[in-house]
Amino acid sequence: MNDSKRGRISLKIISVVLAVLLWLFVTNENIIITKKEISGVKLNHVNLGEGLKASYTDRVAVEIIGTPKKASDINAYIDLRGLKPGVHTVPVKVSRVSGARVTSIRPDQVKVQIFETRENVFPVAYEIETPLPSGYKAEGIITVPDKCLVKGPEEVIERISSLTVFLNLGGLTRTSAYTLPVKAIDGRGRVLSDNLTIIPDKVKVYVVVGQEKSLRKLPVVSDLTGKLPDGYVLGEVRVDPPQVTQVTGSGKTTPERSDITTAPVSLDGRTASFIEEARLVVPQGWEVFPERVRVFVQVNTTGQEGGI
Repeated sequence: MNDSKRGRISLKIISVVLAVLLWLFVTNENIIITKKEISGVKLNHVNLGEGLKASYTDRVAVEIIGTPKKASDINAYIDLRGLKPGVHTVPVKVSRVSGARVTSIRPDQVKVQIFETRENVFPVAYEIETPLPSGYKAEGIITVPDKCLVKGPEEVIERISSLTVFLNLGGLTRTSAYTLPVKAIDGRGRVLSDNLTIIPDKVKVYVVVGQEKSLRKLPVVSDLTGKLPDGYVLGEVRVDPPQVTQVTGSGKTTPERSDITTAPVSLDGRTASFIEEARLVVPQGWEVFPERVRVFVQVNTTGQEGGI
């Protein structure tokens, strides 16, 4: 057998062995070779110049042949090295994919707008879209942080009138905290979003809720009990202050009263005029201010006249 014939036989044996090994590998590893277009692949950028920002379509579709892959397994990117502000058309590239070969990219090139960025700090305001229920009021609204940094094109930054969080307080009856997105608003009340980055883009909002309260003045009536000794008569009786303020929370049901009385002040054994501090008898659910008054009581002997 000559060398040429022996070489051909060796090649055939090697081919058969390799085919068997490939079959065993595929069978044992349960690997399926497919052709598939993977959509929703995030398009990144590299080598963007300092102080610049890029705007472009951020998703592409990539067709591969090989083992199955997910969109997150593929790195698609555009190289922006050396590009100046303006609109450019650049090719889309895909990094090597392990176990697969890229056959096409759709789109295979994209338009990129590159612009210089500006940044500014704005205070965070709030707007109440849905108010608190009847009878409640916001005693304080605090945002943390109270300022945010905004980055974006200069012409868009200049259109910002405020950074605003929008509050829906319907049904809220107690102090609460929210985490809410921050929106950039222009002078016409429109939300700006074109190529803007807000840092942070969400803030904590604390809403301190209290009840609305009504006030009314009520006269104070002294409650004198007991009896003066024989030979003494009751003269002038005064209360200081003569009126107190009733504080009523909206929505509260309180007894209807036209006045309020003191705790009993005893006349037993009194032979001289006196002043006594007395607490008020406050119905349940009431708030009054002050809660204590002074009662001035004149005690005269029979036939005596005068005042305190």
